[in-house]
Amino acid sequence: MEVRVIKNEILERSFIVFRFIIFIAVLAGAFFLVRHYNTAKDNERPLDVYFLSTVNDANATLLTQGANTILIDTGEQQDYQALKKLLKDEQIKTIDYLILTHPDKDHVGGVLNILQDFSVVHVIMPYYGKAHENLEKITNELTALEVSVTYPSRPRNFTLGSIKLTVYPPLERHYKKDNNYSLATLVTHQQTNMLFVGDSESKRLQELMQVNWPTIDLYLVAHHRRANLSSESFIEQIKPKIAVTTAASNDLEVQNSLKELASAIYFTDKQTLQEAYEICLELQKQIQKITISEHPELRITASFGLVESSSTKGMADLFLQADSALYKAKHERNKVMLFEEMS
Repeated sequence: MEVRVIKNEILERSFIVFRFIIFIAVLAGAFFLVRHYNTAKDNERPLDVYFLSTVNDANATLLTQGANTILIDTGEQQDYQALKKLLKDEQIKTIDYLILTHPDKDHVGGVLNILQDFSVVHVIMPYYGKAHENLEKITNELTALEVSVTYPSRPRNFTLGSIKLTVYPPLERHYKKDNNYSLATLVTHQQTNMLFVGDSESKRLQELMQVNWPTIDLYLVAHHRRANLSSESFIEQIKPKIAVTTAASNDLEVQNSLKELASAIYFTDKQTLQEAYEICLELQKQIQKITISEHPELRITASFGLVESSSTKGMADLFLQADSALYKAKHERNKVMLFEEMS
């Protein structure tokens, strides 16, 4: 597994980025990885997933694969400059799919800014039958810009390059709790499955437990870490290998459930380089437990390249330095390498 962990300070924000590539630690493995990069088209490139760290633990997740771009939620309005800088650093001008899980301000606060500064091709959002001032402004702007909008009433599939999206809408038209209007989105890229469920609370999680989920490699923890009556059962059902929480910690029930499954746990609240290093070591331990029944002689290893950013480093510099650290880590096999400690 190739993972770049970047501690980045952008207007006092940060984000976690995952790049999903699995390879077997045999002599041909490094060559395959290089060849994959040298010959890849957009549809064959790895999928990068960014989780923005925000002021009040709001949600904003960016997925990119070459020129293909998906944005799930936009954080609050006060988070927009950090989100905009991330998009600009990644040279993104067009968002192919903007998925708004539900109309709370910590999920849609930056939508109007996004519509002003970027081209948005398609918006996916839940039906919401109540009066909502901010949502009305958003829908009016979408209409004025003639942006295509889907309000799914049943599970819908969408495809972007080699990325498959399956969106699961709420089963009911009206809920007492607004969080239960949350869309759930399953993102599939090659053999990797990622699940995003917005702020789903107990009633909505019970609905989602009716789905026959595939193996979930990455799960964005529902409702910013908060536990409810269905949290533990839902986590037990999906058994995520990696869990990301848009906060500094999880409620005890959520944390214990994830630990029991030996899930690797990340938090978007700003982390030190030492914390990132320790996370990589824990991931190594979990990955080394994986075996391939058809080829028991093969061993899966995990190498990591880490770099700490500063205000003088752009995104391109960060990736180049993380790649340098990753290259050296792979050369030494199964290592965690900090760019700052490279001679």
